[in-house]
Amino acid sequence: MAKAAAVVHVEQFVPRSGVHVETDPKATTSSRASAMGDDEGVIDEYVKKLEARLQPCSFNVSSLQVYEE
Repeated sequence: MAKAAAVVHVEQFVPRSGVHVETDPKATTSSRASAMGDDEGVIDEYVKKLEARLQPCSFNVSSLQVYEE
């Protein structure tokens, strides 16, 4: 999985100017989400890119019965 993650391009963080940081715990979620942008969409996009790079595993796990005498 580390190899798959290494080839996914992640854009460098650039802080936005004029952003208001909400510190009121009583603030509504919708107002915070609209101010922050669509983080879930960005995360979903990166997850899809990672999953596309992963190859299916080719091993099976099975149990064995061991008897002690």
